[in-house]
Amino acid sequence: MIKRIILAGFLFVLISCGQGTNEIKAVEGVVTSTLSNEPLSAKEIEVIEVEEQKRKVAYESSLTSIEFNKLYHDFGDVLPGSSNTFEFEITNTGAQPLIVEDAQASCGCTVPAWPKEPINPGDREPIYPDPAY
Repeated sequence: MIKRIILAGFLFVLISCGQGTNEIKAVEGVVTSTLSNEPLSAKEIEVIEVEEQKRKVAYESSLTSIEFNKLYHDFGDVLPGSSNTFEFEITNTGAQPLIVEDAQASCGCTVPAWPKEPINPGDREPIYPDPAY
């Protein structure tokens, strides 16, 4: 009985590993292919590379990025009751609107105010200590 199971399994594997085809399809930016023992042709590789480039461009254009005019500011010694302000500026350097969901000071001694509306590509907005704090 065990010999028959092993033989059946071996035959299944043998039949499964039959000849395949190199069928490449690019539909709506998705490249699919069937497995084959044969290497891909130059044309098939070109189709895959073109579709991959399209996906990369689509992905990158869906992202946005941010740039700061300054990442750190040291106020030095701060006297009690003194008013110390500094305005950081952020620029949306991406292709999509930028939404700032939160901003925090590293020292915890102040609360920053930040733009609550989306920042359009190329626009600049300030982040500064909230005077109401």
